[in-house]
This record gives sequence, C-alpha cells and structure tokens, in this order.
Amino acid sequence: MNKVLIIILTCVLAACSSTNKKDVAIEQASIDSVEIAVEAHQAEKDFDCIRGEPEPSLDSVVFPNSHFQLIDKTTAIEMVVLDNGDRIAVRHEGCEYFVQTYRFESSRFQADITDILFWHKITVKLLSELEQANISPIDIKAGLSALANYMDVNTEINLEEEIEFGESEIRQFVSLDKIEQLDKDRFAIEVIFAIGPL
Repeated sequence: MNKVLIIILTCVLAACSSTNKKDVAIEQASIDSVEIAVEAHQAEKDFDCIRGEPEPSLDSVVFPNSHFQLIDKTTAIEMVVLDNGDRIAVRHEGCEYFVQTYRFESSRFQADITDILFWHKITVKLLSELEQANISPIDIKAGLSALANYMDVNTEINLEEEIEFGESEIRQFVSLDKIEQLDKDRFAIEVIFAIGPL
C-alpha cells in the first residue's frame, strides 16, 4: 500500500511539476512576446525621420504615366517612360539628408563615357527638360545654374563632385555621379541632388 501511495504521490508531483514548467514556459513566452512588441513599438516611436516619408517629385499632370512606389519609410522609386523612349527613374532616400537620385536612360546622345564635359552638358539638358515637372523641395533650376557655372570655371571636370548651390542655411548640392553605356547606343546618367543635414 505504501509503495502504491508513493508511486501515486510521485506521479502527482511530477504532473504538477510538469504543469508548472508548462505554465512557466507559457508565461515566459507571453512576457517575451510583450517585450518584443514593446521594443518594436519603441523602435517605431524612436524612428523620427526628419525628412519624413518620400512623396512624388514629378507632376502627374506633366507625366501622367509616372509610377511612384514606396519601398520603406525612407525610400521610394519613381519611374516614367517618355514618348521618345527615354526612361527617368528617381530614387528617393535619406533621413537626416533629403536625397533624390535622377537616372536618365537615353539613346538620343552618344559619346565616350570618359568625356565628362559632354555628359555634364547633357545632364544640364535632361534636367532642364524635367524642371517643369518638378514638385519636390529640390530646386532643380538652381542646381542647373550651379552645374553650368561649374563647367564654366573648371578646366578639369570630375564625376562625383559635390557642387553646392542655393542660398539656404541648409547645404544643398548636385553631383553628376555616374555615366554608363547600357548597349551600343543607349546610355545612362545618374545625378544626385541632396539637401542636408536637415
């Protein structure tokens, strides 16, 4: 009888212990889930991007076939295909800085990609064609003037040169960042406009 009682008591204690372990595990999992949710909420709350969420920079009245897509809270892509076959992609990014990278793909102009002066002039032409559609805080007209002035006063023209413009207290610059040949007669130019730190 005593042996049976000991066996039953052992089983009851084991079951209680097992139940307690399960309860503790469930309780711990609940605590962990709450902590993760609180951390995620805190991270979202702490994410205070000065720039704010990107918005379209091209007027849809001028470019009715433009397409704008948010990638995340600080990044977006805007695309338009022109009637002449040119493509324009605008990459929006930045938080402390307001940055827009304009990528032009065209077969209207051909030259060696090392002829930086030629491509600077083409960049000014392409941006001037885009100026009327600009609805972003970027002052494309002032950037165009800065690019033109840079070509006038410098004998050596370089890529990735940050050319400052505007009279704001906040720094603004434009930079012809990349030139690439996509195929036999199609080329791409990337030009960056930035404002900041905000």
